Amino acid sequence: MSPTSVNPTSVSATPVGRVPSQPSEQARAARSRPIAGEHLASGPRGVRGRTRVVIGRGRRSGVALTSLQAQPPLGVRLAGGEVHLMGTAGGPHGGDHLHLEVVVSSGVHATVRSVAATVALPGDGRQSVLTTDVRVEAGASLRWLVEPLVVAAGADHRTVTTVEVHPAAQLLWREEVVLGRWGEPPGRLSGHLRVQREGRPLLNQGLAVGAPGWDGPAVTAGAGTVGLIARLAPIRPTGSPADGAPAAGTHAVVAPAPSEVPGVVVNRLSPDLIVVSGTAPDFATWRDRCELLTPSLDAVPGRST
Repeated sequence: MSPTSVNPTSVSATPVGRVPSQPSEQARAARSRPIAGEHLASGPRGVRGRTRVVIGRGRRSGVALTSLQAQPPLGVRLAGGEVHLMGTAGGPHGGDHLHLEVVVSSGVHATVRSVAATVALPGDGRQSVLTTDVRVEAGASLRWLVEPLVVAAGADHRTVTTVEVHPAAQLLWREEVVLGRWGEPPGRLSGHLRVQREGRPLLNQGLAVGAPGWDGPAVTAGAGTVGLIARLAPIRPTGSPADGAPAAGTHAVVAPAPSEVPGVVVNRLSPDLIVVSGTAPDFATWRDRCELLTPSLDAVPGRST
């Protein structure tokens, strides 16, 4: 994760605590002409970091970090009633293995953001890995609105994200990938997102950048940004429906999202789950299109705001 808020399409990070060597003229010339999937001959050593945060009830119906165990480069802060993920060093770099665990306690309504984009960078020639495990407990809701992942040229990054949502909980999940920084092709990315209830998968989504055919019409079609928004409503408990809820024991109805936004496809995968996915030539265009999806982004599914 980058430690400062930046434009994800033009970001360049120097990791804290890692002293860069002075490159030769030949090395500088080579770096000015990045090739997708390339590896640098040398780079910072891989690091291991694990962070676990439990989001609980705070004062005046707010939220609090009731438990926090953080290792660099994964940091967490509470600001403005929202949880912010932050980087205490650049990267991830090749060879890094990072694990993030987030728990939203019962009855808590939480929003998780990040202070900047996450920039996957080359390192020691090995793959970098970020594993994220999220659990949303009964009666809770989570709005996951972090900044995008930027796959820089030469990076080889893998993400594995699992979101376990209680039947009585609700979720708004936004995930975005920027394919390369400004003026460069992307490196390699293997991304996997799984949203499940009681271990049963509701959404099993994968993206492989750099694999054969990844930029063809069936995948990204040469787009610079890929995005996804998932909205999952709770299953109302039998005998105690909320106002406007469907009949007892049935799934809550999710309000339909706009279906005519350019480059966007809306899929209702179940009565309580809508997935909006799309591509755009660049990140700015993608965010402009997201503005057309403002009701989907701002409204917590199944709960009036």
